[in-house]
Amino acid sequence: PVYERPLRLDSPTRLKFFGVDVAGNEEVPLSLSFVVDTVPPVTQASPAGGTFNASRTVYLFCDDGDGSGCASTYVSFAADASAPVPPYQRVSGSTGVVSSGVLRFYSVDAVGHAGPVQSVTFLIDRTKPTVSVAPRGGTFFTPQTVTLSCADTGGSNCAHIYYSVDGSWPSSFSLRYTQPFTLSTDTLLRFYAVDGVNNSSEDMYEQYVFKLDTTAPTTVAHPAGGLF
Repeated sequence: PVYERPLRLDSPTRLKFFGVDVAGNEEVPLSLSFVVDTVPPVTQASPAGGTFNASRTVYLFCDDGDGSGCASTYVSFAADASAPVPPYQRVSGSTGVVSSGVLRFYSVDAVGHAGPVQSVTFLIDRTKPTVSVAPRGGTFFTPQTVTLSCADTGGSNCAHIYYSVDGSWPSSFSLRYTQPFTLSTDTLLRFYAVDGVNNSSEDMYEQYVFKLDTTAPTTVAHPAGGLF
């Protein structure tokens, strides 16, 4: 076709053209590529949120498909998801998360289209759980039912309690506490707890000594009967 008016391009196009003068001389054909980008980029985070026991590096991947290409990525971090969104900061491919909160992010392509804001939530739990036992160790004259308890304030919640009754320090391969158990012989009980991100409590121990009394008592009356 002969050029008569400006062309409208609605999709990626390679345009080839050349001019001819009135004497019929043709110039060398030229070729230009046009990228028509109407779709904003999409950004994904890795890891996409979660619960961890240490700071995390979050990698942000921008995808603009067949468009003009990703130009920049912006992030905003807030400890409180319901608080006003802090100003966005430009980053280059990744950002660090050092505390619990919500990470928001988006990208802009080369023609200025801003992608949708995405958000991921992180819980950073560096707090050790605590573990306790009832009853505490001591000397007993009857068998004792022992209960182990875990408390966690870091947010990931208690996961397991491990214990041993042979005096060795327990590990994740040791007995796992599921319900109260009974002790009736001298025992060195050692135990510890782990939370949902594998923070370990302090190693604890209690010594139980048993002096079981199986002899019935005798009773003596005084005076032992008689005439009075």
